[in-house]
Amino acid sequence: RVAEGEGRLEPGGQGGPRFGIGALSSLYTGWATTATLLRAGLLEGGSAAQLRALDAAFAGPTPWMMDEF
Repeated sequence: RVAEGEGRLEPGGQGGPRFGIGALSSLYTGWATTATLLRAGLLEGGSAAQLRALDAAFAGPTPWMMDEF
């Protein structure tokens, strides 16, 4: 749940979007959108409104790192 600029994870819920930690990491860093995760089979469930809310919550610039490996 996101309210007043804060996100909160709570047990239970109504069975919205389901995804693992790898998909959450990609979403959190802005590397992937919910559409990308759906196509890859890493996200399932959720209404269109819930998926838009996730995309909005994790929207931001493309990730980058100054260091090169």
